[in-house]
Formats: sequence, C-alpha cells, structure tokens
Amino acid sequence: MKKKGSVSEYSEERDRELVRCFRKRLGEVRVIDLDKIFAEVAAHPASRFYVSEFRAAIVIRHHLRHGVWSVKGAKRLEMFQEIEKRVVGLMESRSDLSLDDALVEVINSEAPEFYLTPRSCRTIIYKLLK
Repeated sequence: MKKKGSVSEYSEERDRELVRCFRKRLGEVRVIDLDKIFAEVAAHPASRFYVSEFRAAIVIRHHLRHGVWSVKGAKRLEMFQEIEKRVVGLMESRSDLSLDDALVEVINSEAPEFYLTPRSCRTIIYKLLK
C-alpha cells in the first residue's frame, strides 16, 4: 500500500496542468464562484493518468489476482478502476500486448479527469500560487 505523504514523480507535471486549467477557467467566467471553479477543474480531462506505471502495475495486478482493491479513497479507486477497464479492453483487442505494455499505453493516454476532489484541487492550487 502506498504510504501517506508519499509523492508521485508526476506531481509537478500534474500541478502545473491544474494551475493552467484553473487560470483558463478563471478567465472564462463572468462571476467568480471558486467552489464551482474548483469542482470544474477537478472534473476536467487530464493529459494523462497521474500515477506511475510501477504503482499502477502493483495495484492492478493485486486486484486481478485477489479481486480486492488495495487503495483507499474514492477518487483513487475510481482512477484505478478506469485504468483496469481500459487495460483489459486493450488486451482483449490486441492479444499480443502484455499487461505492462497495456498499462504504459493506458496511463500515458488522456484521462477523463484529474481524479482529485475539489478540495484537493483548491489545496494544491493555493499552495502553488503562494
């Protein structure tokens, strides 16, 4: 299980993308409702899944073997379920693909959202804008 406070090697990249998305959204609205903006930023598509291939392989393999998810947190679980769904679909359509290769391809593809709560987005963005 991932330890509390551990940092992904993709945190800086994710954080820059979050701030870009936040600033873009701020420029598009007439009335600034920060709660709404943070919710929209959290739900905005991301350029990739912000998890390492190594971590995803551990979590997905564990779930495929044991049928139990080893992650806590609704958003993290939702992200790993989406990754697994895409990996399984990719491996079914391309039988020559290994699990590791499918994981790399899926993780580096566009994600439907950042898989963060609006509150987490707020915390990250405020910390970066200080």
